[in-house]
Amino acid sequence: MKVVVTRADGSKEFGSAVSMTGGQLVTNCDVISDASRIEIEFAGETRLATAALRDSYRDLCFLDLPGYRAEPVPMIDVGQTRVGLDVAAAGYTNGAYTVSTGRIIGLH
Repeated sequence: MKVVVTRADGSKEFGSAVSMTGGQLVTNCDVISDASRIEIEFAGETRLATAALRDSYRDLCFLDLPGYRAEPVPMIDVGQTRVGLDVAAAGYTNGAYTVSTGRIIGLH
């Protein structure tokens, strides 16, 4: 899902969010920092979201998107993560949808 953030000075920034459960999404905290307005674009519509919980240590911020209901995005179990596993990252870089692939080279 595309996140469009309007800052207090009127500038716009773009990022991505992933559906977690019900109307809750997760994004990186830097995406929504200093936001005066947070909009989510998906399926041809735009909805207003609000910041909910923040995990600054992991740079994860949760957003509430009223009226949105979806299944969580499937994720791998933590115990199945291993070096050499192929991965993909999808998101909105500078507002354009991009997909990057790679391989896990280390675990911390």
